[in-house]
Amino acid sequence: MGGPCVNTEYKLMDVPEMNYKAKDLDEEGRPAPRGEMCIKGFEVFKGYYKDGGKDEGSNEEGWLHTGDIVQINCNGSIKIIDRKKNIFKLSHGEYVAKKI
Repeated sequence: MGGPCVNTEYKLMDVPEMNYKAKDLDEEGRPAPRGEMCIKGFEVFKGYYKDGGKDEGSNEEGWLHTGDIVQINCNGSIKIIDRKKNIFKLSHGEYVAKKI
C-alpha cells in the first residue's frame, strides 16, 4: 500500500469484464473505487528503446496502463488487489495463465 508520488498523475479505468468500477462501494456503502491504475508524468516510462512496437501499455493521451487492479482506501492509500492479465512467464520462458 502507498500513496501517489509527487509530479505524477493517477487515474482509475473501469474494467467491466472483471467487475471493477471506479464508482464501487464497500460492504458498508462507503466509496471504495477499484479499477486499473493508469499513470502519467515526467518520471513515467515513455516507451521501449528502439522498439516502439512493444509500447502497447500506453495510449494516445500518454497514460501508461499498468495492468494492476487497485483499490483506493478511505485514507487515500492505494492497494493492489488483482492483475488485469493473469498471465506470467516461468523462468524457462513458458507463459501460463493463473487460475482464478
